[in-house]
Order: sequence, then C-alpha cells, then structure tokens
Amino acid sequence: RKVALPSSSPSSSTKKGLKDDGKDDDQEDLKEEDQDDDEDNATEEEQKEIKETFSFVHDRIHESFYKQMNEDSRISLHHRIGMLLKQHKPDQANLQKQNLFDVARHLNIGSPLITSLEGLIDLIQVNHIASKEAFQSAAFTQSESFAESALKAVNEIHTKIEPSFQYDQMFELQMLLTESKYLLQKFEETEEELERAREIAGQDKPNLITVLRMYVSLHNNLGQYSKAIKFGYEAFEILGAP
Repeated sequence: RKVALPSSSPSSSTKKGLKDDGKDDDQEDLKEEDQDDDEDNATEEEQKEIKETFSFVHDRIHESFYKQMNEDSRISLHHRIGMLLKQHKPDQANLQKQNLFDVARHLNIGSPLITSLEGLIDLIQVNHIASKEAFQSAAFTQSESFAESALKAVNEIHTKIEPSFQYDQMFELQMLLTESKYLLQKFEETEEELERAREIAGQDKPNLITVLRMYVSLHNNLGQYSKAIKFGYEAFEILGAP
C-alpha cells in the first residue's frame, strides 16, 4: 500500500475545533479500512500476478544467494523453475519469446534430472523452438547453444533409452546448428556439422541440395573456389541438370 507523506506546510485544520479533528480522523480510518477490504477481496488472479512478479532487488543479492548453493541444489532449483515456468504456459506455441528462452535455459541446467523419454523429447522440442526464435532474431550464439542442447538430448535418448529413436525434425535442427556456427564464423565447426547434416539428409534430394548449397557458400567465403565449384556441380547432378 502506498502511504502519502504529510504536507510540511501549515494545515488549515489547525484552525478547526477538536470536534472537527475527530471527524477527519474517523474519515481517514474509514478510508484505510476500505483499502484493507479491497486488498483482502483481491481476486485469485491478481494475487497470483503479485506472486509471479517476485524478483531479487539487486543482482548481487541473487549472486550471493546462488553462490551459497551446492551444485546439486542449483540443478534441482533450475529444473524446478523451468518446469514451473513451462506449466504456467503449457502450450509451447503460446510461450512468449523471453519466457521460452528462460524455460529452455533453466531446463538445460536442470537436464541431469530429466531422464524419462517424455521429458527428454520435451526438452528437445523446447530447445528447438528456442533455437529457431533466436536465429530469426539474429541471436546466433543463443541459437547455437539451444540447438546443441537439443541435439545433446537426442543423443541422450539414443544412448540410454531408445537407440532407434528418430526425431522427425532432426535435419532442420542440425541445419540450425550448422547455420548458426557459419554466421558466427566458426568455419571448421561448420564443415563438421555439414558432414553430420549430409548423413542425416541421406537420399532426400531437397535436404541434400540444402547441404550442398551450404558447402558452396562456406568454401566460397573461405576463398576455396575449386571446392565450391565441385559441390555446385554435385548439386546440379542431383537436380538432373545437363
């Protein structure tokens, strides 16, 4: 509740009698009671909104609190925060961009506690969407990080739960990582990721063409024109060009 400071200037009420002063006090008491009643009668939605706006007053307070926690506690806390944020907006399509990034970051830190197939698939999808949003916003470092986290979760499923698991948007996810690295000028890593992308593409012609075009751009940018021409010819052959 906001309380107004009394005026420092002389009040005209000092010229009134004691009876009038008492009346003014009664009116003030009634106003305060009404305000208290309004706060007590606040809707659940308003109370919920108040609770959701909690934050540390200063970053140093947050930092000090965080440093006192051990590693397991931090992982557990981030996992819990990520799950709570996601439950508030369970439909990923309705998550606001910043909320989506926050959910992904917290869940990634808390990922050691995500061991079920369902949980890991959800982690892949959250990071995939976050990577796409970051890429479209030209936040390529974030896009790279989210894509790597998604692919790490895919690998976790392959090695520990279901070796035959197939993520239906695996190629798109791999290319998100590849293009992010390319735009960050991590050219050696880009070529490594392109090799993985080509393996994932298999015999799918549109995907193969996408990979080959990326090879052309990469080698052309590096001044390796003979390699760029080689991949260009390969693309023409797949397209059936004479």
